[in-house]
Amino acid sequence: MSKFSYFYFSSFIFFFAGLLHLYRALNGFELSIGPLSIPVWMSWVLVLITGIMVYFSVKFRK
Repeated sequence: MSKFSYFYFSSFIFFFAGLLHLYRALNGFELSIGPLSIPVWMSWVLVLITGIMVYFSVKFRK
């Protein structure tokens, strides 16, 4: 896999994950994994983190 393909694919995955977290945060959906309940504020943090990851994936793709 070339460097361009890797960063293109990873930026798509990070963007999609960020959209899912943004959707969850805006609608206030609850997320439970077993007995663990993930708070909505964690999705806001993850939207920021995935946004940064998308930015750098696109930047390094060039």
